[in-house]
Amino acid sequence: MKPLIILISSDLPQQGKDTCAKFIQNSLKTYSNIESIICSFAAELKKYVHKKYNINEDKLAKDPDYKEQVRHLYIAEGDGARLKDSFTWCKQLVEAVIKSFLSKIKEEDIPVIIIPDCRYLNETDFFKEMELCGFDAYVWSIHVLTHEQAMIERVGVARYDKIAATMMSRSQRELNIAFTTAFDSILGNNGTLQEFELRCHHETVIIINNYIRDVDK
Repeated sequence: MKPLIILISSDLPQQGKDTCAKFIQNSLKTYSNIESIICSFAAELKKYVHKKYNINEDKLAKDPDYKEQVRHLYIAEGDGARLKDSFTWCKQLVEAVIKSFLSKIKEEDIPVIIIPDCRYLNETDFFKEMELCGFDAYVWSIHVLTHEQAMIERVGVARYDKIAATMMSRSQRELNIAFTTAFDSILGNNGTLQEFELRCHHETVIIINNYIRDVDK
């Protein structure tokens, strides 16, 4: 069956993209026995940045401010590569991870690929065009949205102010401009973790139902 690509974006970091991906993956396995992989556009970029700038992995995992500094390096290096080829990280993900995953899937199974770091509109376009990605896929785009007050309650005012500064980046402006048209669904993440998990499960059911209808056409 054709691949199902689930792309997850958000207005800001730490709004729940990775958590959303894990909840959807768990729901697929638990309720539908569907295997999936979670992968990232930025995997190869991060390897490159960590080597070039000698990033301290332990500090990166424990220090939010250091993590934010490194994030800006990701953006700068990633944008530099995109100036040469706007699909460079999409192509690298396909070559490094997705092709291998698809080759192992049985014809009757649903191959699900969840990408929780969608930051540019052309990343969605890439998978919608077989000429670009190399295979025919069904693409579902989710935007995770957390209100300002909920973010402040989770990370504090000072940390939120630093995170909010990323709204000036080109990728975030693209997502904001396209807010009403670019996404198949918007998931609010303003309550408890359990509430968000339930929303993600309901979203998974909607995605699979739409995928099956598309495949059966």
